[in-house]
Amino acid sequence: MKRRILIVDDEEIFLVQLKMALKGMGLEISTARNGTDALHKLEQKDFNIVLTDLKMPGMDGLQLLENIRKSYPHIYVVIVTAYGEIPQVVQAMRLGAYDFIQKPFDINLLELSLKKILQTHALMEENVSLRREVEERYDFHQIVGKNHRMKRVYELITLAAGSDTTTLIRGETGTGKELVAKAIHYHSPRKKKPLITVNCVAIPETLLESELFGHEKGAFTGAHNRKIGSFELADQGTLFLDEIGDCPLPLQGKLLRFLQEKEIRRVGGNRIINIDARVISATNQNLEEWVKQGKFREDLYYRINVLSIHLPPLRERLDDIPFLASHFLKKYGDLFGKGVKDVSPEALNSLFQYHWPGNIRELENVIEKSVVTEKGATIQRFDLSSISEASPFSRQTNLPLPLDTGMPFREMKEGLIHAWESEYLKASLSKNRGNITQAARQSGLNYKTFYEKLVKYGLERKEFL
Repeated sequence: MKRRILIVDDEEIFLVQLKMALKGMGLEISTARNGTDALHKLEQKDFNIVLTDLKMPGMDGLQLLENIRKSYPHIYVVIVTAYGEIPQVVQAMRLGAYDFIQKPFDINLLELSLKKILQTHALMEENVSLRREVEERYDFHQIVGKNHRMKRVYELITLAAGSDTTTLIRGETGTGKELVAKAIHYHSPRKKKPLITVNCVAIPETLLESELFGHEKGAFTGAHNRKIGSFELADQGTLFLDEIGDCPLPLQGKLLRFLQEKEIRRVGGNRIINIDARVISATNQNLEEWVKQGKFREDLYYRINVLSIHLPPLRERLDDIPFLASHFLKKYGDLFGKGVKDVSPEALNSLFQYHWPGNIRELENVIEKSVVTEKGATIQRFDLSSISEASPFSRQTNLPLPLDTGMPFREMKEGLIHAWESEYLKASLSKNRGNITQAARQSGLNYKTFYEKLVKYGLERKEFL
């Protein structure tokens, strides 16, 4: 769509010349002989830019600028001025003019100014479009399910989005806690401000404090520059603390201080920084039990648990499986350009029979894989064999595995790797009593890779403490 510019000047020859000079910019150009005529044309058509002379009989450029800023604040105004009119130019800039061009001017300078406006306008439109896309993506109606327990979840999401209270989202791994946090943020008054996510278990304990609160240059070995922490980045917005139950005890006191005082201090710094950020937390831990064991501060527990949303595991809402399967079929069918539209009764029955330790995330993974491998329009039972009770790759399988030479080589290989990785991770966590940092170090994997594999296989450190 062409951008529209309105050129306003009382000299007809100037309007004609300027219209010809700007012809190559791809703009839809209109002209007006005075301020009153310009306002009339603004009422009839939407414009992106107004280029107006400062000195005109009747309504001058400053008066026109004031009217535009009041009635059409989205329009960029560029002032054309003669030599010696600097005080009026200063006043115009204070009133909100985007730029000024001095007569006689170089057409290249004018084109440069207009190009900057068009680029800025395009970026703003893109930003609005992306924000709308994000809000639609995290609309809580995208959280699929009609189970009676999910209806209560929707009610609490609406309640949380309409308030600014500290919220705790509880549920097993893979139940959709982060999706709920995003739905709350993008439907709250803070939706135009940042949502910053910190996974408290995915970051090594030695780095978590710096990640949250930032640090000053020289605060510790390797701190070569000042770092702005997640709390500061979330100012005016929302900070989502995922897996807060795994936050180290020494750091819990600092989190409590923020929740009480709304202020932080960077690591190695003395200055107190006031922060206005809402905190949403999530955990798959039994925090009440952890409080009794001294692993989680009781005062912090009460601070984060003002409003609590519990997400039921998939095995307790099996009636939602058809809706979830349909949702993921469409998602990945569109993504991969596949014509898979349905699940056979046998395949659907196998979904109902499985216990889903990885919950919705595991179901989504299964559907995605099946959409990729399916050649027809309907997913058959064999597409879901990796989760059926008859599968040699069930989570219940112990190594060594039986070799099924009736299976295609690639499928057998992938299944063996899947089962071996899962068993290795379990053994490593068991040996290190749930210490992810130590287990990752011994395995030769970096912390992030090790943790991502735990998520992939639905393994939780609490099972190995």
